[in-house]
Amino acid sequence: ALVGLLAAGAFAHGGPRAVVAGLLLYVVAVVLDHADGEVARLTLGESRLGEWLDLVADMVVHGALVVALGVGAARVAGAGLTAGLVGAAGVVVSSLLAKAVPPRPGRGLLDDLSSRDGFYSMLAAFVLVRLAAPALLPALMVFVALGAHTYWVARTLSLRRRKTWRTPK
Repeated sequence: ALVGLLAAGAFAHGGPRAVVAGLLLYVVAVVLDHADGEVARLTLGESRLGEWLDLVADMVVHGALVVALGVGAARVAGAGLTAGLVGAAGVVVSSLLAKAVPPRPGRGLLDDLSSRDGFYSMLAAFVLVRLAAPALLPALMVFVALGAHTYWVARTLSLRRRKTWRTPK
């Protein structure tokens, strides 16, 4: 989580070198996140507390990263913070939904999109836009915010249609 928050700080800075460093730091954070889970499983050290801490750490890091992208966009191009805040809310809701009803990769596009691949793509797109066309960062942030909310809304509708998840009457 600490390395992920350092990545968020780098993205919030907004400078060209900082955003590249932020992307690299996020990759390190993901490797560490996966490694600690594997170590827990291999040593039979899994626990409900560990599972909860992992979920909370992931939500905090991913939410902070999206906010940081908005801060970086605002610093560089003058706008994007509001979209970053809106997008972070979508990331948190999507994370909670994925925890409540775990996706089943290979069972449909929405479940397949629940991997970190979309997050890598978003961060890489931010770096590329920052380096090539920084004036477009606010537009990218609107796309990020819409995408974060589109995922959880579409998945909720899909789950309801499959009757995997029902609201009480």
